[in-house]
Amino acid sequence: MGGQREAEVSVDDLAARACEEVQALGHLGEACVKLLFALMREETRRFTVLCPPGGWDRDAVEDLASEFFVEKVEKLTADLVTIGVTPQIVGKLMRRWIRNFLIDRARDTPLGRIRRKLEEDMLGRDPEFLRVPAGEEGAGRWYLAGQPSYPYGGDFAPLIDAAYAVPGVKAVRWSGPRRPPLTSDASLRAIVAAVLTAAGGSLEVAQLVRVVAQRFPATAEPEDTSIDDDTFERVTRVVKDDPGFVLEIRESTREVYDQLSPSQRALVPYLACDIKVVMEVLHVGRSRAYEAVRHVQDLLDRLLPDDDTRDVVCAGVVERCGEK
Repeated sequence: MGGQREAEVSVDDLAARACEEVQALGHLGEACVKLLFALMREETRRFTVLCPPGGWDRDAVEDLASEFFVEKVEKLTADLVTIGVTPQIVGKLMRRWIRNFLIDRARDTPLGRIRRKLEEDMLGRDPEFLRVPAGEEGAGRWYLAGQPSYPYGGDFAPLIDAAYAVPGVKAVRWSGPRRPPLTSDASLRAIVAAVLTAAGGSLEVAQLVRVVAQRFPATAEPEDTSIDDDTFERVTRVVKDDPGFVLEIRESTREVYDQLSPSQRALVPYLACDIKVVMEVLHVGRSRAYEAVRHVQDLLDRLLPDDDTRDVVCAGVVERCGEK
């Protein structure tokens, strides 16, 4: 799939062509497919846990892109046709779908299964495991109740030793095609508690995964190296197809738009323009134009959501403010 020349075109240019195509045809065509492959090439670099033994060559990327296309094309098309009104939104939306697809793939690797087990079945469910709240040092990490919560920065060897020192850990008897559990829930809970006690502070989930994988080395395949938090930045959120994404964007866009005055809405589409254009639009001098731009930019900075939808919502606000 794809041609040699598509790699020479920037993602922004591909997104612009894809946007025009969606608006004209009402479905994905050649431009959208080229954008899909370009974004897949970029996003696979973030997922070392999925990297094949021979590395991310063209064939490996195209295989993943083909799987994505078969599985997601209908729902992705519906989203693009519904809200793909600008190149920025088309690019952001398709990248989000691809990233969620790769996250699902990563979650099904041996290390991904360890992480999912810890996050979904233990951390946050057991009152002895606490999460460092936002605004405090080590926010988002986990620590043991009654223990310090500051981030652990020491060597992993003592933590692995503590995991091995937990007594009575036995393999679970298992039959059938599915992979067996690491161990019993009680044993795994005791191991995590021992590791956090040895740390004397808080650990990231990725650090706990690393220690547990060392404690049960048979669960990790040779190509499984490490899973960084970037790969799983949204793993605790519902990412399968994200059916509420369109509604979320629409609602966030409306909320921001409603808080802007008519004059501010009129200026939003020109924020990225040369200051001379702003001067002509407002019929004011240079200093007044700069002041007006800074004021609206500061206002948008406060109003836009502080999460991974920020850029998409911003593009939606700009589009809406530009409507006649």
